[in-house]
Amino acid sequence: MEKEKISNITWIMMGSLALAFDLIQAGIEIMNDFFALTFVLVPLSIIGWLVNLFISVFALLTLLLWFKLEGLKLLEKKNVISVSITSFIETVPMLNALPGWTILVLTKYLSEKSKTLPGANITPGVKTP
Repeated sequence: MEKEKISNITWIMMGSLALAFDLIQAGIEIMNDFFALTFVLVPLSIIGWLVNLFISVFALLTLLLWFKLEGLKLLEKKNVISVSITSFIETVPMLNALPGWTILVLTKYLSEKSKTLPGANITPGVKTP
């Protein structure tokens, strides 16, 4: 059983920031869909996609830095796939309305909390005294 590295309040703040990124991106995506449907405002749709791309890069770098400052690695071997999928989802138009950043923080939270549970470091097949 390991000691918790991040307090619950910090996890709530991280989740809130990720949710804010997701809500901003969803709002921009809804406006992009409206602009693309009018066919006249397609350049605004392209600008919206570029803004969403910038927000995705900013969100990824913010979360990477925050986890690093808290002593956790977001780009561990077991997390690279989830970070890659989230980054892909958040850069693809129409898919970036999904709450990818929030799900990423939630999965990392659950992963870290599972390490602090009693019996989390028990290896199957090895008898403990």
